[in-house]
Amino acid sequence: MASQITLVRYIFIDIVGFTLGRSVEAQVRIMEMLNRSVRQSVAVFEIESSKLIYLPTGDGVCICLVDPEAPLDFDIKIAIMMLETVHALWLAETEEECRFAIRIGLNENHDNIVTDIGGQRRNFVGMGVNHAQRLMSMAAPFQLLMGPSVYQRLYQRRIYRPHLYPLHGIVKHGEKVLCYGYHDPGLACFASASSRRPRASLQEPSEERSEPKAPVQLPIRASERAARNVKLRNSFKI
Repeated sequence: MASQITLVRYIFIDIVGFTLGRSVEAQVRIMEMLNRSVRQSVAVFEIESSKLIYLPTGDGVCICLVDPEAPLDFDIKIAIMMLETVHALWLAETEEECRFAIRIGLNENHDNIVTDIGGQRRNFVGMGVNHAQRLMSMAAPFQLLMGPSVYQRLYQRRIYRPHLYPLHGIVKHGEKVLCYGYHDPGLACFASASSRRPRASLQEPSEERSEPKAPVQLPIRASERAARNVKLRNSFKI
């Protein structure tokens, strides 16, 4: 049976350094806090259950909005709410082992809906979900990156336009990509200037400048021949 193809908007959330120096008990508590924050953030927008799919990733979750309808900015609103919620948890947490940060990649695409190996849950195959994961992997803690199609949709809106900026990144297999970041210094999770600073895999594009070309240096013998030819031409001038 052919799989269904539909527009999906992805909010790919990753816990930064999830297993690094943490006990299993701390990992369990962090995952519980993340899941609770996701459910609370999504509930605000009253999305139909048929249009909402969660993909657990082991150290995070991908929120999938299937065949989304208006309003057109549910994805970035959920992402910003998640960043703000986790940032508040990070500030309030007294146990160092349980403090955690997240990073988020947004993307959208017409992808294939398939059934997972258990035969019960829906999953996705396509560039949309793959690129959402790659965008997330380039982000710094509390940084939000998005693909060009998401940027084009949001840049038209006055509320988002001042906070969007381009970045060049390198993803899997050395592939170079153009992506965009979102940075609102008025929000606590973006207050630090480092939240906009690119990681090693990212670079802010610089203006291309046309540098003057250096003169071509001929080999010594060739230049000597050229000089002799000039002298010969001059000797025939009247």
